Amino acid sequence: MIEKGKGRYVEDLRIIQLCEADLNFVLHEIWGHRLIWYAMRHRGLDPAQYALPGQTCNNAVLNKTPFLDLCRQTLSPGILTDYDATAAFDRVLAGLSIVTCQRVGIPRIAGNLMFKLLKEMSFYLITGFGQSTERFNNNQMGLQGQGVLQGSSSTCPIYILISDLYLSNYRKLGTGVAFYHLITKNRVHDTSVQFVDDKSKFLNPVGAGHHNDPNTDVGSALLPLASQNSQIWADSIWISGGSLNINKCFYYAFIPAVNFKSKSIDCLDLPMPDQINARCRHDIPSKESKDFLPPSVGER
Repeated sequence: MIEKGKGRYVEDLRIIQLCEADLNFVLHEIWGHRLIWYAMRHRGLDPAQYALPGQTCNNAVLNKTPFLDLCRQTLSPGILTDYDATAAFDRVLAGLSIVTCQRVGIPRIAGNLMFKLLKEMSFYLITGFGQSTERFNNNQMGLQGQGVLQGSSSTCPIYILISDLYLSNYRKLGTGVAFYHLITKNRVHDTSVQFVDDKSKFLNPVGAGHHNDPNTDVGSALLPLASQNSQIWADSIWISGGSLNINKCFYYAFIPAVNFKSKSIDCLDLPMPDQINARCRHDIPSKESKDFLPPSVGER
């Protein structure tokens, strides 16, 4: 159990489940190496996921640069939204994670091994006072989302394969960003980038089908779509037990405009209509729906 900057109380600590070295090696060989490489080569994982061999978190972040630069050059309004999941690895449904791995080629015997580990592996608690005399496993807890052994080599690959379903669903249902090449008129379209559980989505008028129509009120046109995209993403991760961390979700809305005095392009804040009230109804199932339209950069 390690601190996350929230304090030393038990409920604020992050639980890391340690496995024996030989078991961790087997999990890495099957899930962290063979399964991921097989899924990349033969199953065509969604290109928005950058937590894959040969990629780094910097690659995902750098994708924001051309989006912002193209918006500046074309004077196109845009919205960039960042999402973060709450305890992503600890909320995954064990049964669904095994089915997802089998979808991309894991043998049934390996899937049964992982399911048995997730449900029946026993844990002890070791503190400065020694090792606990009692032990527990997920079968005793009676919870639906027990996680996928955060701290093992199989945790990240399993979450990547589950998030591939989210990204594919969002690519079909969500509204993204699009630009037209000035010479060839080819259309380039994208929706989002993600590194493990941290996701950023893009939105501009062309992607929304408005084609920079001067008669369109960009604020009232884009912000409802951004709210709808947020709801689609919240619903998608909720299906597997996930939830958005509202305190770490933000949007950046802007309108590039030419400043003739300074001969530069300024970025103006996109006004937010009063009627926009995006919901993330699955964030706290036991309470009322919680508003989700994070503050812009200037309001943080």
